This record gives sequence, C-alpha cells and structure tokens, in this order.
Amino acid sequence: MPGTTLPPFPDDVRTHRLLTIDYELIKAGDKDEENRLWKAATTIGYWYLKNHGADQEVSDMFDMGSETMALPFEERMKFGQGEAQYFGYKKLGANVVNAAAMNLNTSELINVSKDDALAYPQVVHRTYPSTVNARMADTIAPFVRKTLEVNYAVLNIFNEKLGLPQGTLERLHAMEEHSTSNARCIRTPPQVKEAAEKPPIGAHADFGSLVVYERWSLSFFTRPGNSEVIRALIESSPLIAEAVKKQPDRNFEIGSTAAAWLAMRMKNNRINNETEPDTWAASRGPEYTV
Repeated sequence: MPGTTLPPFPDDVRTHRLLTIDYELIKAGDKDEENRLWKAATTIGYWYLKNHGADQEVSDMFDMGSETMALPFEERMKFGQGEAQYFGYKKLGANVVNAAAMNLNTSELINVSKDDALAYPQVVHRTYPSTVNARMADTIAPFVRKTLEVNYAVLNIFNEKLGLPQGTLERLHAMEEHSTSNARCIRTPPQVKEAAEKPPIGAHADFGSLVVYERWSLSFFTRPGNSEVIRALIESSPLIAEAVKKQPDRNFEIGSTAAAWLAMRMKNNRINNETEPDTWAASRGPEYTV
C-alpha cells in the first residue's frame, strides 16, 4: 500500500486517551463491552475499534485513493462535485473553512456513494474516474458492506440503550434506501510552513450518524435515508425526550430531510457561493448556533 511510512509522533502534541472497543465481543453480545461502547459514545463520541476484520478492505481502499489522486488533474475534474453535488472529486480550494472565508481547504478527496458502490455497474447517482470503476466491485463495495455491518451492529446497541422500538435506527438507515452515505479518501499535499499552520478543512462534527475512520484520510459515513426527516425521536424514547427537555434553546425539529440538509450544507460551503458570514452559518445547518 502506498504511503505507509509515517514519521514519529511528535512529543509536543496533546493527546486524549480513547477507549478501544473489541468488535468481536460486540458481535458476541458481550454486555460489558456494549456498556464500554455506550460510555465512549456518550462521553467523548469517539473510540478505537479492534478486531473489525476489515484490514484488507482498508488497505485496498488506500490503493484506490492513491491511484485516483495520481490521475491528471484534468481527468479528476471531469468527475468534480460542482456547486452542490456531494459525490465525486473535490479539488483543493473548493470550500471555505471559516466564517470569514479567508481560508480555503487544502485537501482534495474522492467521495463514492454507498448506492453507486452496491449497485455497480448500474449508476444511481453519478459516474466516477476509471480508477474508481476498476475497484468498485472488488474493493469499494466490500469496504462499504463491511463498514455498514459494523455500523449497524453499533446502531442496534444504541437503539437498545436509548429505549427505542427494536430496529428503529437500522430502519432509518436502511441499506436499500438511497442516501448520502459514502466512502471517502482524502489527500493533503505537502504544505509550506505558512500554509501548514492554517486548518486544512473547517471544524465539523462529521455530519453523519456514525463515521468509521482509518486515520483521518479514509472514512465511511453512515447517514439516514434521503427521505428521512432529521428530528429527535422524543415520542419513541423517554431518554431522548428528557435530553431534549433539558436543552430548550436548541432546535431539534429542523424540518429537513437528510438529503436536503446535506445538499444545503454543501452548496453554502462552496467558495463560489460564499457571499457573506450568513452563508457560512447556513453551511453548518439550521440547527447551528454560534
């Protein structure tokens, strides 16, 4: 796999210890491990996952990303995201990373739709570079299926912990419904010192129900089906209802479907659409507060 040689981790960077969750124990129904997962999710929101069985799929995905970023820029841009599209290639400098619109993203990426990967060679949302198509069946689709398996297992545990009716969260993220769920490979070119001190991407909360990361440059985003309305399920879970009640200043009824919410974010985050600070706020989502 290209690019596997990493420099020593610097000793002057602050770190935060994360819990490591054993996926084999999760699959086996180990209640202690489920409780550790719930603790990680409700205190920090991040955790390491071991024994997931996806090492080969991850390695192959990095190869796909490397091959795609090695294509001529003009070839990559034939499959660009445009002003509001989410899937496809995103060039350096396409997005703003703060409200002042003074900094642009210094990373490039390829987003491959879950739906396109699982339906290939049928096209659901869009077409992709030749390097993506060449690996769609034997690399991307297996990676998508594996990460969905992991995320559904986690969602089902959260479903039980939240006291939701059985299968609620998995139904809202049904594999067969079209969604904005996607696999992503990111590349950040070497930076000069001045540029390296600027954020490569804007601050964000991953914008997915669950996100699987391999480092920060390979990920899979699991999001609700396109037609699902984003809202707190207060009528289905006393635990959720109580949490919402404690935050009267927050907007948990944004009146937007999952697809419309992400499309709005993408459109208002593009530098070509940036007109004023309000555009940045709109790119965060209607639930965004300063």
